[in-house]
Amino acid sequence: MRSAGVIALWVIAAVCIACSRHVASEAPLSRDGVAMAEFLASANVADPSKDVDAAIARGDQRLLGFNGFTCSAPGVPETAVASGLNCIAGTSDVLITGEESIRAKVISYAETYNRELLQRLKATSPNPSLERP
Repeated sequence: MRSAGVIALWVIAAVCIACSRHVASEAPLSRDGVAMAEFLASANVADPSKDVDAAIARGDQRLLGFNGFTCSAPGVPETAVASGLNCIAGTSDVLITGEESIRAKVISYAETYNRELLQRLKATSPNPSLERP
């Protein structure tokens, strides 16, 4: 009988842990979290080069920016920001618990996008600011 009580406690503990993880993962996003989620939903996260193709086709040579104290372009040198920045809505240097993953995805996408765009601009533009390290 004693082992049945121990098993019951283990089952209760496992259920409590599973429920606490489920509730935390379904916490509502902040306004900025929603904006970042909308950005990711509209982006080709699997292949940012396709978004670069589309931006170049419409004449948009701006790097993606991440807001903090100022808007800066992740993944590229500061000297590469010659055509301006397209600052991503909802980004911030304020860390919100539960939104770390979405923030990391936005930064990762922006880094890849910016490197790809910069590489293409270097190949086609005589702009000296794009040549600096």
